[in-house]
Amino acid sequence: MRLTRAQRHLLDEGTHAQRKAMEILLTVGRLADAPRLVPIASAHVSGASYKMIGDPGLEFLEDFAQSARVSVPTTVNPLGTDLAQWQALGIPPEFAEKQARIARAYETMAVRPTFSCTPYLLGVRPASGEHVAWAESSAVCFANSVLGARTNREGGPAALAAAIVGATPEYGLHLDGGREPTVIVNVQTKPRGVDYSLIGLVAGERVGDGLPFFRGFRGTEEDLKWLGASLASSGACGMFHLEGVTP
Repeated sequence: MRLTRAQRHLLDEGTHAQRKAMEILLTVGRLADAPRLVPIASAHVSGASYKMIGDPGLEFLEDFAQSARVSVPTTVNPLGTDLAQWQALGIPPEFAEKQARIARAYETMAVRPTFSCTPYLLGVRPASGEHVAWAESSAVCFANSVLGARTNREGGPAALAAAIVGATPEYGLHLDGGREPTVIVNVQTKPRGVDYSLIGLVAGERVGDGLPFFRGFRGTEEDLKWLGASLASSGACGMFHLEGVTP
């Protein structure tokens, strides 16, 4: 992979976390035959719930937090409990304490404590054509399909590595060729409300990791948020095209 002088410096002479971040990105890039790392405008990291990442994830984050700071606006997914009301919710003290440590690690790295899976509703709204590194599957689908931004379905560590470096491997949905539809979905009804979620649910099951091109309907951003969320959950889609809507 071609690296800029700044990226080479991070790999060779950066802090422990910066070097590890570069190693993660280079490994992902080599697996995908990416020619380079493309600069990103923002990152969104998953892996914030202690229930999901456990002690290994906590150790990883605290290790990174010792010597890493994000270099682009970075948001993070929801936690596993409300830190202010964990007792009222019946959360065990050990879980709450480790969950708080996860939150502190992210904040130490200058990640914005949004703790939400919809960063585009909280001030991080990439422009059409901008490259980002987002890890939350429903947010990825919305960014690509509705906003016209460019991001793959990143894993949590890769998204954090991209946030630290300020770049991500250029492959897949970052490229024009990777954004071409693979199947046409003709919708014969006029969806309303929950119908958008149901269309996404069925399409995701049938398309898998393909890229659907929907015809026959339009929708508000709220409608398309639900469409993309269910599509990304029942399938492995990182993007859909909606005729006359998707940039």
